[in-house]
Amino acid sequence: MLIAVITFLRIFNLNYNSPFNDEAIYIVVGKMGLLENDFVTFGARSWMAGSPLVYPIMTSLVFQTGGITASRLLNIMFSLLIVEEVFILTRHLNLFSKKINQTAAYLAVIIAGFSGVGIYSSRLATYDIPSFFLLIFSINEMIKAGKTSTGKHYFLSALGLLLSYFCKIVTAIYFPFIVVASYIFTRKYQKQNLHIWFKYFLIPLLSGFAVYLVFDMESLKAYVSGQIDYEIYPLTEIIETIWNDMKLVLIFGLISAIILILKKKFYAASMLVFLASVLPAFHLYYHRFTTLDKHLYFSVVFLSPIIGYGLSYIIHSQSFPSIFLKATAYYGILYFLVSSIITFKQLEHSWPDTTMIDSFLSENSKQGDKILTQAGASTMLALYEKNHPVNITTFDWINYSGFTDENGYLQAVKDKYFQYIELNTADDTPKKESLREILLPEVEKQYNLVYQVGDFSIYEKK
Repeated sequence: MLIAVITFLRIFNLNYNSPFNDEAIYIVVGKMGLLENDFVTFGARSWMAGSPLVYPIMTSLVFQTGGITASRLLNIMFSLLIVEEVFILTRHLNLFSKKINQTAAYLAVIIAGFSGVGIYSSRLATYDIPSFFLLIFSINEMIKAGKTSTGKHYFLSALGLLLSYFCKIVTAIYFPFIVVASYIFTRKYQKQNLHIWFKYFLIPLLSGFAVYLVFDMESLKAYVSGQIDYEIYPLTEIIETIWNDMKLVLIFGLISAIILILKKKFYAASMLVFLASVLPAFHLYYHRFTTLDKHLYFSVVFLSPIIGYGLSYIIHSQSFPSIFLKATAYYGILYFLVSSIITFKQLEHSWPDTTMIDSFLSENSKQGDKILTQAGASTMLALYEKNHPVNITTFDWINYSGFTDENGYLQAVKDKYFQYIELNTADDTPKKESLREILLPEVEKQYNLVYQVGDFSIYEKK
């Protein structure tokens, strides 16, 4: 019943908005690779936070069968597997009595399955959810390996880590901790398995990375150096987002961690809190706002077993006989469910719906028309069959007359290089807002306004 409700919340109305920019560009890159054997044109290896040969291929394949709905459905399947892995992880911890452990596992599923940021991320066709499934799968396989004397689970753990990295590079942040923690645990408690750990986990993991680096080192360098150019956001804005999207999870997590520490479960609590803190700390340190909302689900999942055990202990343990405390726990769970639905509804409408402007461009433009679009990759995807993506320029990058900055855009507008230009006055992203303000006076000189809907305007060359 629980899984049925979690599934329904994810599959309901998957066509809720036009494709998010990241969803669209992954599909475009995948389609060009599949249909045209072209992984070079957009230089995806230098800016994509994952291999263009993995997730973009998967999402473009299912897109061909059912559009954006099918791509989003693929991610929902991965998100349900994450919920299952959360249940398995919580049961593996086995911190208290059988009754408390069982209830904790189901409560952890509720936290991971009904989290607002979790539902939102699951309904997006981006590589975050597949990557995170592979990461938590790898952790569970490592735990299973510690209970056996065979190499199968060690090898599956190494394979999961490698694939999670190929889906999304940022998961590599977790690798040193997982490798070191698993080595220390194996050496201290299962020394007889140490040679198996080396043979089936460490060697395959390092070998896989070595092969990757041999063939793709330059692309990795280009990607890492490219991250320096990301916009710097105020810490207050990042902290505010973390609090708004996760406040109940953070409160539950703090209370539950204190309970576990008081009950001498410090090791389990500290490990999970550390894992939950890694990506928020990364965003805070580098002042990075990009993808923060989706990365917060990593934190929710790692905190969910702690919260499950904390709430379960309150509900079942004789140490908390107060009816008030038990009622508060139940009320907190109910309040979490309601607020989660509100959160994910807000998040999935946090970008503008480009359906109408894409329809206009699809109906009026022709193959070969040069188009400048502030909406980004969603326009590329919508026009893919009508006008090849190489003819469409976004606000993310240009190379015109030797310029790769705003001067390139301005010169292209002055030269009437574009047949159509689409602008969005509601887009307050600092870089895009600044570029729009620079271009608008020249656009109004050289182009006619031919279509306007909401905050979108489309101009055609005079």
